[in-house]
Amino acid sequence: MDSLKELLKGFDPEMLLESLLPEMDTFVDFLQLALRLCVMVAPLVLLGMGLYLFLKPPAEANHLIGFRSYRAMASVESWRFSQRLAGMVWGVLGTVLTIVMAILCNTMAGKNALDMAMFATSCLIWELALVALSYLAIWITVLVFFDHKGVRRERFAHILF
Repeated sequence: MDSLKELLKGFDPEMLLESLLPEMDTFVDFLQLALRLCVMVAPLVLLGMGLYLFLKPPAEANHLIGFRSYRAMASVESWRFSQRLAGMVWGVLGTVLTIVMAILCNTMAGKNALDMAMFATSCLIWELALVALSYLAIWITVLVFFDHKGVRRERFAHILF
């Protein structure tokens, strides 16, 4: 028992707690980095997906990668059209969002943690809304250009896209 008392003689629980907890500025820096990464991931993935679909689209309809809808997968022509269109739209949207979000992420410096989290949340909501609108626009375009069998409609037969 005496040896245990001797061992715990210099033990200070408050000092142990302070040494285990990170410094507050380190925590805020980590939070700021994590929020910036969260905001920048979606535009970069969108840009990469757009470039992939535009430069090297999947040759045949599949259920793994690409812009998939019933009309887009109805024929090879509608599949290729939808992939190129999705590649262009998502590539441009990804480029614009990457630039805008990079500029907006630089404005995060100096804000408190709650303001940074709210700002990142609003950026993510805007990104999600823009991606949903782009998907809807591509879907409607394929719907207008092709019939339910994947055959190009007569009035759009001259467009070689």
